[in-house]
Amino acid sequence: MDFSGNDIHKLVDFFEKQTLTDDYSFFDPDDFLKIIDFYLNISKFELAVNASKLSVRTFPFNIDLLFKRTELLMKEEEFDHALDVLDKIAMIDPFNPETHLFQAKVLYELGDFEESLEHLEHVFRYDSENIEAIKIRALIHFEVGEDTEAFDYFKAYLYYCPEDKEILRSFTYCSMNIGREDEVLKFYQKLVDHQPFSSQMWYNLGQIHDDIYRFEEAKTLYEVAAALDPENPAPYINIGAYYFAEKNYQAAIDNYLKAFERGANDSYFLSQIGYSYFYLENDELAEAYFNKSIEADKYNDNAFFGIALIAHKQQQLPKAFQMVRKAMKVDSFNPRYKVLYAIILGKMGKWKDSEDVFLKIVSSQTNEPDAFIDYLFFYYQSFHKLKALQLTEKVFEQYQKDPDITYFYIGLLYDNEMDDEAFPLLKKTLRENYDEHEIMLEYFPYLNGNPAIREIIDYYRPQMSSSQDEI
Repeated sequence: MDFSGNDIHKLVDFFEKQTLTDDYSFFDPDDFLKIIDFYLNISKFELAVNASKLSVRTFPFNIDLLFKRTELLMKEEEFDHALDVLDKIAMIDPFNPETHLFQAKVLYELGDFEESLEHLEHVFRYDSENIEAIKIRALIHFEVGEDTEAFDYFKAYLYYCPEDKEILRSFTYCSMNIGREDEVLKFYQKLVDHQPFSSQMWYNLGQIHDDIYRFEEAKTLYEVAAALDPENPAPYINIGAYYFAEKNYQAAIDNYLKAFERGANDSYFLSQIGYSYFYLENDELAEAYFNKSIEADKYNDNAFFGIALIAHKQQQLPKAFQMVRKAMKVDSFNPRYKVLYAIILGKMGKWKDSEDVFLKIVSSQTNEPDAFIDYLFFYYQSFHKLKALQLTEKVFEQYQKDPDITYFYIGLLYDNEMDDEAFPLLKKTLRENYDEHEIMLEYFPYLNGNPAIREIIDYYRPQMSSSQDEI
């Protein structure tokens, strides 16, 4: 039967009928490749896999079909099986450089970097500028900490594939490890100059600035990307994120909604709209967007936590309890979820359970100890001032290097009229981390009116001369 025409649908229909009889003698290797690609293009991966299995059963020595089978096995992360197929290809065609390239890819995924590099050397003998081989070599050097070598290979790869966002981010992080961020910016700016009307290129340049913490410049570049392609939602999401970080929540909402109107339905940014409305004290719209976020991803712990915050704020403790537990089921390690859970237990009168949960979090060595302050301040506000101080001392013992915890502890010491302990600790902390002292005044604003505290804060203000006599 002749399938030389362009009607792929007739070919696929006939193939599916033949699966009932298990007779594939009418198809040649090119037919199978077309069928597999057709299923992949319409996201029918299982059907593509099944067609691939049938193809190599029908033509067990066809190189193209075996390579296609390898590709699908790699997508399924069946790497050992993929190596078996590649071994078979190597026996059929031992001098095919494509085999070495595939073997290098699979061995990289398996973490066998040394053998992967050996196969790459074979590829480079035939083609010294093979883009895929350069990419794998860059990733291997990056993974083993050879950042200088990785930098050069990333740069070579991106010269030909400048829109590969995943590799671009690895390149940026690599440059940060060796202090070559400015070189990345100059390199990519030159690439952008060759495609000045490409929205994606400007967006990528913005992402580089974002990754190296140059947020203002990143926002400007995202705005250029949005102007070049107004219907692309991605720049608006990142502009919204910038404004959210700046606590300009209305501007964040405006940009997030532009992304939403352009088809973006990502669960995370929908929850960020919810948080923006929450901080603007519009609980109704906040909860509506948290629910939209959950519709997009039923396991979005960030949105569950947002609803829990609203319910807690409105003193709907059973609902808050239920929602924070949902968040904890998805992410059992998030200290902010557990802190809210402990606060709710306390408000429900279960003080011992509340303390037990909190002390367990404290002992877990989290990298977000500032989350503990909400619980400690809750204790303080609940007229358990001495207990709040005792708990804060336990937290401080473990997290003395965290300025937020330290300043909160200093505020509690002053609040308990323990000035002799508070004063030297305040001096030391102001010297080491002046900017965070606002935490103490945020929770204990009346201390701002204490002349002795005000004097020492003013003294250690960074612009003051370091030659002044010690207070």
